[in-house]
Amino acid sequence: SASASASASASATAASSSAIPDYSEVEEVTPIQYAEAVDETAPGTLLVVHLYEPHIPACDDVNDHLDALARSSWKGLGKVRFLRLRATEAKSNLDLVGLPSLLVYRDGQLVQNWTPVTQHLPPRFTAEDVLTLLVQSCGLASVAVSAHARSGRPTERSGINGSDSYDSDDAELDEYCADFEG
Repeated sequence: SASASASASASATAASSSAIPDYSEVEEVTPIQYAEAVDETAPGTLLVVHLYEPHIPACDDVNDHLDALARSSWKGLGKVRFLRLRATEAKSNLDLVGLPSLLVYRDGQLVQNWTPVTQHLPPRFTAEDVLTLLVQSCGLASVAVSAHARSGRPTERSGINGSDSYDSDDAELDEYCADFEG
């Protein structure tokens, strides 16, 4: 019948569209899910992990801004997956002075570690500031979006302090991350 055929076609379309992940929200994960995401996120997808604690105001701000970025359309520039992980779930004796932290992975490799990320952002940072940090330091695109795109000026791809390399002053966090890398 025609309705059965239409129903089968709609099911096939839904199944094929669900095969391509839509990272339109920040996923709350456990340490095991975090490790799995690093290993299993599709090649070419940038994985942004926020280590946080809910009682730290700057962590709440980063969570809000990442939520806004995950829902926004700027991600058309490339696939980005956002995770958040309570730092004390990952390591109970972690020094909270390093929070909020953002870890960025590409193809299973740590490419950026901001510990704490607030050292790399203005005092009253916005989602735009977080986006600019990701664009400039992680090569999301050669041209930034939002205010930069409206001005028509390209944004140079460079890391913090002119470096594209991994950067961390937090040995505890480095040690923790190494536990999940192999």
